Amino acid sequence: MTREEARRAVRQKVAEKQQKNPTTMRAWAVLVPERGLPLDLGEFPFQEAWYSEEVALAREVVWQKASQVGMSAYAWRWGGNRAEGYGDRVIYFFPTDDDVTDFGRQRIDTSIAESEWLRSRILPGAINNVHLKQFGSGDVSLRGTQSKATVQSVDADAIVFDEYDLLNPTNLAQAERRVAGAQAAGRSPRIRRFGNPSVSGYGINELYERSDRRVWHVTCPECGLEQSLEWDENMRWRSEPDGPVCRASRDDYEDRGDVVEAWRACRDCETSLEPARATWKIAEDGQPYLDAEWGPGPIHEGRYVKLNPESKLIGFHVSRLIVPRTDLIQLVKNSRLTAPHELEAFYNNDLGLPYSPTEAALTDDDINAAMSDPDAIEMVYSYRARNPVLMGVDVASARNLSAWIDELLPDGRTRTLRVTEPEDFDEVRRLLRDFRVSMCVIDSQPERRSARAVQDEFPGRVFLCEYDDNDQSDAFRFDPKKAKVRVNRTEVFDAMMDSIRHLRRILPKSEPRRLRAQLKAPKRRTVEEPKKRPKRVYISTGTEGDDYAHAANYAVVAKEMWALRQQVEAAMAEANGGRPVKPTPPKPRRFDDYDPGFGGV
Repeated sequence: MTREEARRAVRQKVAEKQQKNPTTMRAWAVLVPERGLPLDLGEFPFQEAWYSEEVALAREVVWQKASQVGMSAYAWRWGGNRAEGYGDRVIYFFPTDDDVTDFGRQRIDTSIAESEWLRSRILPGAINNVHLKQFGSGDVSLRGTQSKATVQSVDADAIVFDEYDLLNPTNLAQAERRVAGAQAAGRSPRIRRFGNPSVSGYGINELYERSDRRVWHVTCPECGLEQSLEWDENMRWRSEPDGPVCRASRDDYEDRGDVVEAWRACRDCETSLEPARATWKIAEDGQPYLDAEWGPGPIHEGRYVKLNPESKLIGFHVSRLIVPRTDLIQLVKNSRLTAPHELEAFYNNDLGLPYSPTEAALTDDDINAAMSDPDAIEMVYSYRARNPVLMGVDVASARNLSAWIDELLPDGRTRTLRVTEPEDFDEVRRLLRDFRVSMCVIDSQPERRSARAVQDEFPGRVFLCEYDDNDQSDAFRFDPKKAKVRVNRTEVFDAMMDSIRHLRRILPKSEPRRLRAQLKAPKRRTVEEPKKRPKRVYISTGTEGDDYAHAANYAVVAKEMWALRQQVEAAMAEANGGRPVKPTPPKPRRFDDYDPGFGGV
């Protein structure tokens, strides 16, 4: 008997045993402490539904969550239960390899050391290292998603995705396919996804919105109103002892730290929803404390309500507002922060909600206004007027090209002449001729050779462009020797959106298919790098792609290149006694006076 056949035989015996004498997820979790703490659903009543058999055995479940709500402890117990109790091969995916090491040592190894029962389920000779933990006939593999090879190296019966929005999106599709083998063999693979949301319509938020959306509801003991806990509706606090009661979006303050008491109240009758007689206050040493003996209260007696009961996908929203012992005073202080990345952290990490400031994405109103401008025209198929024409071309690896063609008006605005999807670079050449394009910028990847061929055919009019993902880099860097420009990805997205938002780019009256969806797809979010420096990045949301948005970016760069060319020619004419000089191809000798940065888009 081969090793794989022996494994299948063991799996069959385990499955038969489970059918005859099933071990519930909750009973299993009670035997496995997490960071030295046993399972205590009295402290975290909103978790009880997670340990139900309905959720534990479901095919897929998603959690849109805040930080510090016990999710990682639950996920490890669920994965361990699938491995030990059902003989499953479980993969637990993390954003980075450092996360793998930290979780394996701090969470799983600690649980093993503190659980005599779990140690008894580790067979002699079983593997127990940073990346693989074997329990009974199953195992739990810990993997980062930075490397494609690492993601593809193991097949699975069950998968856990930790911090879903932070996983490497390039390798995420491969990770999702790790259960394909189990499904083909007739088994029922299971997937768990959770994490802090980032922006609406992306990642964990997109999945949660498709789910049955279970939200914790609490019943007021005074008026009987059953309600979800919302920041603007249920939070109350005082900035000084016996001072007036403050509410979100209604209180005035000079110092964000002026909070001495905070509590959750009924949105209708103002009755406190806090556990028995307990409220958070500040001691003389500045530390928060509960001013009364802890006891169960309305929050403990809540229940999940499905907001979208038609969906078959189970999904939970978990805010820190539903955690009985959460530090409410600190939450109020966090809500008063003003820096963009701090506000984003408050919504994502404290409330478990996506956050997209107004300027972080284009809206329907922005697009409608740009299409309704008096100077907007229907799209055309060629151009013979006197104004310069600018073109940007995005190159996608598995789809058609995307081209954006603008006319540069005398007042500095641009008017879109055509947005289209060329089938190949031969059609790009036809567009260059039919529209008499003055300046074209083409995405340098992944078809660099084909793009170079177009560049050679139209010297001085076509340049290649590549993004720089470092948000601290220069907005615009031109290399005349390579005829290539490198731009700050975040800055050019900002510039493209501002040009539409402030009506400096006039969109066509009639929009081609997918234009609106693709312009709205990129959304800006702020993340913290390992050194805790905030970094602004654009991510693509929605299901229609974002190719037209990138083509619009390259048209912005084309406008910048045209401005550079005009300045270089002016400088050369000045050096030539005022007589015009038009180099072909232009090789700038000086651009000391040029200040790039997309300021004129």
